[in-house]
Amino acid sequence: MIESRSFSAAVFVGGMDGIYEEHKLFVGHHPKATVLPLSTTGAAAKIIYQQGEYDPIFARDRTYSSLFRRKILPVD
Repeated sequence: MIESRSFSAAVFVGGMDGIYEEHKLFVGHHPKATVLPLSTTGAAAKIIYQQGEYDPIFARDRTYSSLFRRKILPVD
């Protein structure tokens, strides 16, 4: 599925061991895409956040709908 088309973003929420492989595959196939590991959901998403260089807002913001609008949708 990750290779099926060109993606511009991925959101990683919670998760278990499989999420690490999905993250690696996604970044490998879509290196210019926006990656949002929502650390506040804990689990694997928090570890992905901690191991990468991501905006600190992902560690504290729980208003996900507005966070998605700010980080994914184009600015007019």
